[in-house]
Amino acid sequence: MGSGSNDMHERKSASEDNIPQVVRHGYGVQYWNDGAHYEGQWSYNKAEGQGTFWHAEGDVYKGEFKNDMANGYGEYSHINGSKYKGEFKDDVQEGHGEEEWVDGAKYVGAYQNGMKHGYGVYKWANTSIYKGNWEQNKISGYGEYVWNDGRTYNGYWLDNNMHGQGIYSWADGRKYEGEYINDKKHGFGIYTYPDGRSYKGQWQNGK
Repeated sequence: MGSGSNDMHERKSASEDNIPQVVRHGYGVQYWNDGAHYEGQWSYNKAEGQGTFWHAEGDVYKGEFKNDMANGYGEYSHINGSKYKGEFKDDVQEGHGEEEWVDGAKYVGAYQNGMKHGYGVYKWANTSIYKGNWEQNKISGYGEYVWNDGRTYNGYWLDNNMHGQGIYSWADGRKYEGEYINDKKHGFGIYTYPDGRSYKGQWQNGK
């Protein structure tokens, strides 16, 4: 999430050096010299339970804390308008979540270590949509991509490229069913024309 780390476990209070033996426990508000502050539950000097952390640069996290970090369900709002709501583990997205960007794009699905990982649905601002598997923020594995002009691809992906067996269809009725390597037709495939004619055979580098 970029600046998504709440970094409370690395901070010291504005007056911590001058007031020894202060134990923050229960509800309280903490301010830092750079303008960041936290309001919520504490347990023996650590944010624990429900709370809200305002970053110095303007980002805000509201949700569950454990050991001074976002753990559990929470909502993170960036100063640029993008938002995430879902599960966290040790200050990063982990589990199921929803993320929205200011241009209208949206992702709903699984996260691991702060990245899109597992099954998820991503809808672009131009209404194109992908439903399928992700690996470390990249489209990888099996999935369906539907473009806003009517084209569709159902098949396997690797690092955001069509890679493996798949079916690519055009809005005018054309269809290719076969192998892809790095986004290009490569290997055996069947290309069907709108009038029903077809080519069956080998392809290399898209030709």
